[in-house]
Amino acid sequence: MDAPTTERVRVDEVVLALDGTIQAPRAVPLAQQMIEAFKVRLTVVAVSREHDHTVEALNQLQVAGLNLRAPWVRQDQLIGSNPAAALAAFTASLGDALLCLATHGRDHVVGSPLGDFASELLQESELPVVLIGPAARVENKGSVLACVDGSSDSERILPAALLFARALRRPLEVICVVESVPDSLDDRPTRRVFGPDGDPQGYVARLVDRLVTKDVAVTSSVLADPIGPFEGLSYFLRDNPAVLVAVASHPREGLTPLLHRSLTALLVDRASCPVLALPLHRDN
Repeated sequence: MDAPTTERVRVDEVVLALDGTIQAPRAVPLAQQMIEAFKVRLTVVAVSREHDHTVEALNQLQVAGLNLRAPWVRQDQLIGSNPAAALAAFTASLGDALLCLATHGRDHVVGSPLGDFASELLQESELPVVLIGPAARVENKGSVLACVDGSSDSERILPAALLFARALRRPLEVICVVESVPDSLDDRPTRRVFGPDGDPQGYVARLVDRLVTKDVAVTSSVLADPIGPFEGLSYFLRDNPAVLVAVASHPREGLTPLLHRSLTALLVDRASCPVLALPLHRDN
């Protein structure tokens, strides 16, 4: 297999979105961490539906501009009937930009049927988004965790995860949660509801071989759990702090419609670190 590269995964600018809600300022230290890691400029954007937290969003924009330790800060306002689409289009117009924002979690998460701002944004955006949920803290310890499930789509997070690990100067760990089932009694591969069939250790070892690089330490872990991917990851995160959890996400048609979308949602809701979501659409 060819090694994944980072040529198509770049961060040349960070966009901090403030929507006027009470949790929005929690994304400020996250944006600060990202501009320092990638050494790029920052754009702070006030986003709001018409007459919905507009004043609060504009106030947050002014406060963030004063508090951020960034040499070049540009400020913009996106107020309208569809702020998620406007923000996605604005971010795309900047080129290779990274979007940072906070979200409530629970009903306000990726994959939610309620159509909240974060969910709508990932449906619109084709650029990476870093979300900080209600339980997350911005720290610079632990590894960048890249979540894979045996599918080629999930592996598309690997170049982005490697890029972030390099920028944050942290190790990268490839994580795969598999259903804990008895080994097959014959030569046929072990079948699982989630995780790759057959030999998951060999699967992640091959991925690590593809990611070998001199400046980032890359390891892997296979986690067996009888319930689901999030439960396996949550137990792992209790004893293994992470600076970031990275996952590929299909906002419209999940690569495994229930398991993978709910994994992204649960991570944003409950993880103790920010979540890097790479939206995958049919046309990209």
